[in-house]
Amino acid sequence: MKVCTDACLLGAFAAEEINKKELLPGEKNGENYSVLDIGTGTGLLSLMIAQKTNCTIDAIEIDAHAAEQAIENVALSPWVKRINVYHSSIQEFKTLIESGSLTANSQYKYIISNPPFFNNSLSSASNQKNLAKHTTALPYKELASAINHLLSHNGYAYIMLPFKEMLLFKEEMQQFEFYPHLILSIKQTEKHKYFRSIVVFSKTKALQIEQQELTIKIHQTYSPEFVSLLKDYYLYL
Repeated sequence: MKVCTDACLLGAFAAEEINKKELLPGEKNGENYSVLDIGTGTGLLSLMIAQKTNCTIDAIEIDAHAAEQAIENVALSPWVKRINVYHSSIQEFKTLIESGSLTANSQYKYIISNPPFFNNSLSSASNQKNLAKHTTALPYKELASAINHLLSHNGYAYIMLPFKEMLLFKEEMQQFEFYPHLILSIKQTEKHKYFRSIVVFSKTKALQIEQQELTIKIHQTYSPEFVSLLKDYYLYL
C-alpha cells in the first residue's frame, strides 16, 4: 500500500498533540496511556505515534494483506513491544472486547483514525480499495458508536476526513455528545480551498474551539509549517 500525505499529516499531528498532553504538569509521559488506531493500514500512524510518545498502541485493520504488512512493519521497528496489530473490523473488535473474548484495553485515552470517506459513489472493482476508501464497511454512525464505547471519559479522538465529509461526521459524533476540541484545516496551496480537516473530539465541550490551519505548499515548495510537522519522519524534506 502507498504511503499518502493524509496519513502522514494525521500521524505527525496526533503524535505531537499527544506528546504535548502527556508532558503537562501532573501527567506521566505516556507510560500508562493507550491508543487505538482504527484502520491502521500498514501501521504508519501507530509507528509515528510510538516514535514520539511512550503510549501502548492497539492497531486494527480489516484488510488481511494490509494487516499482514502492518505486523511485519511493527516487528521490524524499535517499538514492537508497544504496538499490537489485530486483523479485524472495528465492529468485530468492539464486540470481542465487550464479550471478554479479547484481552485488550476496554477504554483508550486516545483514538486515531483516517476512515473511509466515499459516500454514494461508484465502487472500485478492487475489494481492497473499497474497504480503504468507501464507507460501506465503516459507516460514520458505526465509527462514532465505536469511539463512544472505547474512548475513556476524558479521552480524545483524532479524526481526519475531507473538509465536507467532516461536517457529516461531526453530526454523528454530536449524537454521542462528542464535541470538537481542536480543528486543523488543511489546504494544498494558498490558492486552494481547504480539502482536509483533522478534528480532535472529546466529551468536554470547549469554551472556545482552537482553530488551526496548515498549507502544504507555498510557491511549489513545502511550507515551513509542513516541514516542521513532518521533518522527523521524512528522510528528505
